[in-house]
Amino acid sequence: MKKYILGLVLLGALLIVASNVVWGKQISGQLIFNKLPTMKSLQVVANSWQRQNPALPIPNLKTCPTTCPQVTSPAPNWCREGKIVPQKPNACGCSLPPKCLAQPLIFHSADVNKNYTIERNELDYAISLQVAGGYHCEKEAFSGYAVGSRDYNICPKHNSDYQLKDWKIDTKELLRLIQFFNTGGYKVDPAGEDGFVPVSKASID
Repeated sequence: MKKYILGLVLLGALLIVASNVVWGKQISGQLIFNKLPTMKSLQVVANSWQRQNPALPIPNLKTCPTTCPQVTSPAPNWCREGKIVPQKPNACGCSLPPKCLAQPLIFHSADVNKNYTIERNELDYAISLQVAGGYHCEKEAFSGYAVGSRDYNICPKHNSDYQLKDWKIDTKELLRLIQFFNTGGYKVDPAGEDGFVPVSKASID
């Protein structure tokens, strides 16, 4: 370890001496050149390092391009079900394309098929929960909920129970689900009154 540290110190001194050959700076253990050096200047640095430290590997010499690669815009729907996160420029100051971070998919409680579409049988089951005047958690039930009230529940409330959140689905809340059925689909939107908004079937295909 001491030899390695001593080697880095010697390399720093060597680079100062060689500054009349090429101008550069050291970043994260790598030599980053502000302009493209010649092979001759690189060889001078490498040979000097090897003479001073024959038992250690030649340091990693990295050159920056004269012009940065162009970053193109992502394709439409490239990160449809994730979150687009910009990246910081690299050590050479070049822009990098954004990353797409996967986000957990969120579906409406009534969407048993998990396809962002409310099918007729899914709507009918939600209607039965509304008509019953109450519902409760039941893991083996069609949508994870069954008709009838119960004093104790350990699962999240149904997404159609978004106003009073009282383990009951009222008429207005049911009409919201019918709206999703009529338009052909829905999508997650925090601005929506229930956390969702209706969309056409074509927009989710």
